[in-house]
Amino acid sequence: MSLRVFLALDLERPIKGQLNRLQNRLDKIGADVRWVKPEHIHLTMKFLGEVPDSTAADVCRLCRNVAAEFEPFEFEVRSAGCFANHGLPRVIWVGVQDPSGSVRRLHERIEKTLAPLGLRRERRAFKPHVTLGRVRSARNAIELRQEVAKNDHFEAGIAQATEITIYSSQLDPEGPVHTVIGRAKFASQSAPPTESS
Repeated sequence: MSLRVFLALDLERPIKGQLNRLQNRLDKIGADVRWVKPEHIHLTMKFLGEVPDSTAADVCRLCRNVAAEFEPFEFEVRSAGCFANHGLPRVIWVGVQDPSGSVRRLHERIEKTLAPLGLRRERRAFKPHVTLGRVRSARNAIELRQEVAKNDHFEAGIAQATEITIYSSQLDPEGPVHTVIGRAKFASQSAPPTESS
């Protein structure tokens, strides 16, 4: 047996609500987009693809080791954009501002830690973003891209990262179905020092 696995940082409900409102505004353009369901919106840290069940268990274990090295941190979800192909948008996303550098450091630690499992590093440079939808055809695509550009200053809020979530993803005609198969919590914040007697 195998699972289609990815690692993510989850987002709080108010941020997902803001992102869903942006999806609804962009949807009015009438472009051919498969929008990510609000409950599935997240920040992908690494997509592993199909892995054996035993490897998935090792991934969960190693992610717990990585998470223990990190304290909870914040990042900002803001500024809409798109990945394009020959001028036509392919993926609609909202960017991630990472002032502390924690998102990138976490990604690098995940890459290095999972490498011994035979999971190849991503060749493209890591560009943290939250995917809102995937464009399926050229219908009204130029208008969609223009509308996305108008949301360059969009702000969804500041997210609190407290754990890595390990998901399995099952492809379905209505869209992927995500199931949590593991959680790796970050180290709890240090307790305040006690007063000396």
